[in-house]
Amino acid sequence: ASEYFKGTEFEGMPLLSAAAPFRTNTSVEAGDVKIMNAADIYIYSNTLHVVKVNGIELKGWLEKCAENFNQIDPNSTEDQNLLARFSSYNFDVIEGIDYQIDVRNPVGQRIVNLTYEGEEVEDDMEFLVVTNNYRAGGGGYHLVDADIVLSSTVENRSVIIDYIIEKGTINPTPSYNWSIAPFESAGRITFTSNQEAASLIDELGIKGIKYIGDRLFEVDLIELAENVPLTVSN
Repeated sequence: ASEYFKGTEFEGMPLLSAAAPFRTNTSVEAGDVKIMNAADIYIYSNTLHVVKVNGIELKGWLEKCAENFNQIDPNSTEDQNLLARFSSYNFDVIEGIDYQIDVRNPVGQRIVNLTYEGEEVEDDMEFLVVTNNYRAGGGGYHLVDADIVLSSTVENRSVIIDYIIEKGTINPTPSYNWSIAPFESAGRITFTSNQEAASLIDELGIKGIKYIGDRLFEVDLIELAENVPLTVSN
């Protein structure tokens, strides 16, 4: 996208990228990556779009994503489920900025510590965000009347496939640009997931998450925050 905007009024503007996990039940084994693997992860025929947003719109976009979490009362001694009716395809992660989600706060007030290159994102700052036609067109209600500055017919999954072919070998690593703001909780904070994920806790040395049983996991947000940058990297 940066190449496309060279010589235009948008050249030099901060360029971000938004993506959601359309599928959360796909596992790609180590070794050769097949085209079907990329297509299995990116299952929709969305096309690449770029929108221009200001700081208010960017934060609003993230707030909509944060609605996927339940509000947690840190003083409650009861078990509390972290995840609401989680629609993974509506949970965009926006790369190029840093932010936290404070699930103690009500819907619409959860995005905190939103920064770009170490500086707080101001309301009047402008960004270009690479996304897809569904999101740019208002899908999921993350954006309203988005300012679309690039409308392409190239499918997003084709971009991914072309990237893999060009690089030959890929070793994706997390950037840890977002997290759930850590806090102490009187009761357990839990979430459900595939029970096969339980084996990854020990395999990857993950601290702050433990398997309770029956697809239920407990998360200690303080311990997780202290250890996440050291895990899932190998």
